[in-house]
Amino acid sequence: MSDRLILDDGASQVEVEISTVIKALRNAYEEYVKCVMSNKSRDKCYVEAIGILIDAFGSALPSVFYDEDLRYFAVKSADYRWLLYDSESNTYKVVKFRDLVAKAL
Repeated sequence: MSDRLILDDGASQVEVEISTVIKALRNAYEEYVKCVMSNKSRDKCYVEAIGILIDAFGSALPSVFYDEDLRYFAVKSADYRWLLYDSESNTYKVVKFRDLVAKAL
């Protein structure tokens, strides 16, 4: 499998190194955790972390899915693969969409 994802914003596609994507996701998570640990409200911390994701992904952000604590991420590639990432354990896996659905069901 390729070590790149193809991000698509609906108008154009760009190939991005998986390590670059993970770095952006991890950065958002770490900033969120640091903010929460400083006793700021989770809502404020969430908004700040989403700002980091917007800066990193721009118009391709709709291809990035995440939970409310920004621990778990799924990034949709235009070639029907998904990058699944756990930012707490810093582990990831790239899977084909059909395999993801088959395992989930």
